[in-house]
Amino acid sequence: MGYDYTCDKCDHEGEYPGLLGTFNKRTWTTTPFGELLQEHGYELGDTVTLCSDCVTKVLLYD
Repeated sequence: MGYDYTCDKCDHEGEYPGLLGTFNKRTWTTTPFGELLQEHGYELGDTVTLCSDCVTKVLLYD
């Protein structure tokens, strides 16, 4: 069962995201990755949703 979503990277609308995740406090406060996310305007507890095409691009560094 899917749900309606919009990809945060390309604005694709669909039912089945390729990736859905939230930022946890430990990563947020203790890692360079957390600092980078904060610099890009994300906040602790935000949810990131990507379509399968964007997940593939991110993982393959396209």
